Amino acid sequence: MKASTPTNARPYLPEILLAIAVAVSFFGEFTATSNVNYFMIFCGLILFILVLWKNKFFALTISLLLGFISFYMMFAVLSEYMEFPPRDRNGLELLIVGELIFGSLLVISFLLPKKYFAFDKEG
Repeated sequence: MKASTPTNARPYLPEILLAIAVAVSFFGEFTATSNVNYFMIFCGLILFILVLWKNKFFALTISLLLGFISFYMMFAVLSEYMEFPPRDRNGLELLIVGELIFGSLLVISFLLPKKYFAFDKEG
């Protein structure tokens, strides 16, 4: 019996991270407000279709939207940080966590189309 290794999951790392982000966003809003976020359900469905069919159009669309939104949100986090007093611990925490989250989503937006367009050349 072959053991599962982390290298088997490496090609699907962008999709796994996006699925985690969708799930956290969906369940976070559901537990906080008891409202169903249909947009996150739609995002999860598009992500599922992307993994299932390996469609280049979905990969490019998701990566463009994710890249623009992440780029915008990185500046929004920086703008919010500027409203805190200088050397405030909460402001620094907001800046670090926000930039890590949206920076990683920006990196995923670059890796996603690269993966699916390279997959087309191999197959």
